[in-house]
Amino acid sequence: MFFMVGFFIAFWGHHAKMRDQALRHSTPFRCCALIPPVVCLRSFVHWILLINRLIFHEFTISDVFRYQTRLKISNLVEYMEDVKNRADIAILVEDFYAKAMTNEKIGYIFTDVAKLNLEKHIPTICDFWETVLFGNMVYRGSVVRKHMDLNRMTSLEPIHFETWLTIWKEIVSSRYAGEKADEMISRAEKMAEMMSFKIQYFKDNPNMLV
Repeated sequence: MFFMVGFFIAFWGHHAKMRDQALRHSTPFRCCALIPPVVCLRSFVHWILLINRLIFHEFTISDVFRYQTRLKISNLVEYMEDVKNRADIAILVEDFYAKAMTNEKIGYIFTDVAKLNLEKHIPTICDFWETVLFGNMVYRGSVVRKHMDLNRMTSLEPIHFETWLTIWKEIVSSRYAGEKADEMISRAEKMAEMMSFKIQYFKDNPNMLV
């Protein structure tokens, strides 16, 4: 019985994978999404090993389903593309502000304090990331100074940067995977840490010039 359950779950997971591949192609190939595929050898071996460990009480049923969830996530990441150009950057930046501006912890900073004009602001942020990721020197400005000015309007706290970073990481990882996507996350982590530290430093030393 355990063998049949494992076989069925592996079959269903692989069918979903093949369906997604078919849907990526042009319309004539989409009919392939309706054809149940043969279970791949890799999935079959995975589940044989899992069922064996289940029989000998090394795994529980909940462990098996957690494994299947991780397998689906890894398959999804495998087919995600990396950030390739400014257009990809713009997608991420637009998605970020759509979510951040409605966030209860930081949304007011963008809407009520900074009063962002997204038509002007988003291209500037895209300039920043294009400069960072691809070396195209199109960004002109000072990230630190702008945040210091914002801090004079409303106190920026570590929780604000933590929330900003959490939203950014969710947006990037939900759309892209690869070297550039990883760099966008790691750079954001460093920026959040740096800005939080610098703002706290200038709060403690208000006579210091930026």
